[in-house]
Amino acid sequence: MTESASHAGLTVSDLSKHIVVNYSEIEELMERGNANRTTASTNMNDTSSRSHAIFTIVFTQVRHSRGREYTRTHTHTHTRTIAQ
Repeated sequence: MTESASHAGLTVSDLSKHIVVNYSEIEELMERGNANRTTASTNMNDTSSRSHAIFTIVFTQVRHSRGREYTRTHTHTHTRTIAQ
């Protein structure tokens, strides 16, 4: 899913959300995201990425009792890479 998000005057377009079930799927998405980053030289660095990336991973735990959902817990983990 691709979307735009706005928070405190900052707008980020072309965000995507993906449901994954194991670490290898997370790793694949992070590698694909890094491959899509733009690189160009600057006065300080010949291979500067000139971009930032933020990965947010949401872990959801659902507990069931007698076949019915009774609690749902979410944990958000943010990781970022900065322009090099």
